[in-house]
Amino acid sequence: MVAVGRRLEQGEPLEAILRDPSIGIPEAYRVVVEAGLRSGRLSAALEDVACCARRSAETRRILSLA
Repeated sequence: MVAVGRRLEQGEPLEAILRDPSIGIPEAYRVVVEAGLRSGRLSAALEDVACCARRSAETRRILSLA
């Protein structure tokens, strides 16, 4: 994220930074961020991703206990 921040400070668009394979952003995350930027609802998109990640982790935890 430090590299992303530096590049943003240099004026590079976030979409271009996230497409750079050297950054290592997963495709699914990149697509969500791009959709959030296009819609003007980036924070909502990121909150949805975080919620899904939490649910997925909880489901894995429950299944491992079963």
